[in-house]
Amino acid sequence: LVSKGLNAGDRIVYKGIDLLQDGQKITPQALSRDSINSL
Repeated sequence: LVSKGLNAGDRIVYKGIDLLQDGQKITPQALSRDSINSL
């Protein structure tokens, strides 16, 4: 859980972080608040 250090508009990787490599480009996808709350 991230509780500090984020600002409005910041994006985080939620799923698949173990597959990322330095400098790799990703395609962000927004999650709805309901989908986050159901986790």
